[in-house]
Amino acid sequence: MPRKKARHLFYMPVITDINCVVKILEAAPCFSLDFETSSLRPKEAKITHIALATETWQGVIPLTEKYGLPYLNTLRRLGGVLEDTNKLVYFWNAAYDIQCLHNHGVYVKSKVADGML
Repeated sequence: MPRKKARHLFYMPVITDINCVVKILEAAPCFSLDFETSSLRPKEAKITHIALATETWQGVIPLTEKYGLPYLNTLRRLGGVLEDTNKLVYFWNAAYDIQCLHNHGVYVKSKVADGML
């Protein structure tokens, strides 16, 4: 009888305090960032979720109107970390994510690594 493959579930805590997240990211030399958006076109996309991880921490920030943190305030707070030229930020499809951020007034000045390349 063939063995069934084990199913692994992955849980990321939902973040409700952006100030706590910013402190964690500021203390880390590098972190990863990924978005879920409302469109495949970056100029039309609204960011709905942000997944973040450092070597020792991970979480997801919902930005939906009903359940999420305030949209522009959250992006601006993260923007302060993304402007740190000493940070290394890992993206998946960096060109898309950086364009989405740029459309919302957040400019990435950190070092960028793209896992899609």
